[in-house]
Amino acid sequence: DPESDVGEANEEELFKEEMTKRREESPAEKNRRKRFKIAEELYTTEEAYYSTLTLINDTFRSRLKDDKGEYMFAEKIIREIFMNTHELQNLHEVLRNRLKDRIENWQLRPRIGDIMKSIAPYFQLYTDYMAKFDNKTGRVCDSCNNILSARDGLDEKSRKTRG
Repeated sequence: DPESDVGEANEEELFKEEMTKRREESPAEKNRRKRFKIAEELYTTEEAYYSTLTLINDTFRSRLKDDKGEYMFAEKIIREIFMNTHELQNLHEVLRNRLKDRIENWQLRPRIGDIMKSIAPYFQLYTDYMAKFDNKTGRVCDSCNNILSARDGLDEKSRKTRG
């Protein structure tokens, strides 16, 4: 296809131009470009992580409710499972927004260290979250087993009643 050949030729020319520019970059320009790429990657990662926390808090948590809107597990277990997840979501929303703003205004302030430094103390939330993670996992497994056992018991009772 002649049109795709032209597109490929243009891409090849653009690639050659980009490579030539990079060879001609000063060490300071290279460093600035790398820092920007790192900031973009951090923002992209933060955006994905924030989306995951939103999914956990807004979707998964609500699916642990039955048709009557009551949790399938005891309220205490729900609090244990989701301990700090809203706070973590808020923390990462702030970080995501600050990174986005900085990237959009990179020419004015080409750095992110100040953002990371200001938000670092709040990562203490992860210490609490991780310290209780194994306990949470065990509680979820125990609760699931209890629900399954109760369901099996009801199924058995139902079969005997019909039987």
